[in-house]
Amino acid sequence: MVLSLGDFKFKALNFENLERSLEYGISSQARLNNTKAYFALSKGSEKIKLQGKILPLKGDKNTYLETLEAMAKEQKSYTLVGANGKYYGKFIIISLNDNRECFIDGSGFAKQSFSMDLERDYE
Repeated sequence: MVLSLGDFKFKALNFENLERSLEYGISSQARLNNTKAYFALSKGSEKIKLQGKILPLKGDKNTYLETLEAMAKEQKSYTLVGANGKYYGKFIIISLNDNRECFIDGSGFAKQSFSMDLERDYE
């Protein structure tokens, strides 16, 4: 396991990339004959994008993402924890995208890639 989101475990074979984005809620206001004024508009936000691949013929099955789809439909926050014990916080699944390739007669597809966008829930 490389990462877990709630009870869902991402295996090293399936996990390719984690991209983390932090925004600090800073905004600006233009002023006449002066430079911009900067101020804190909100407390900020944290977003994570996960990318991976699934190889059903290597034992992942064509149903690997069904659990994540069900979690996303619940519209709840889940704890995100790394294999090293790093606690990232509680995140909600904003979107889940999958791309299926290499179709085989009678057995579905041989390769699937996915990406998902998570956003930190501070509640």
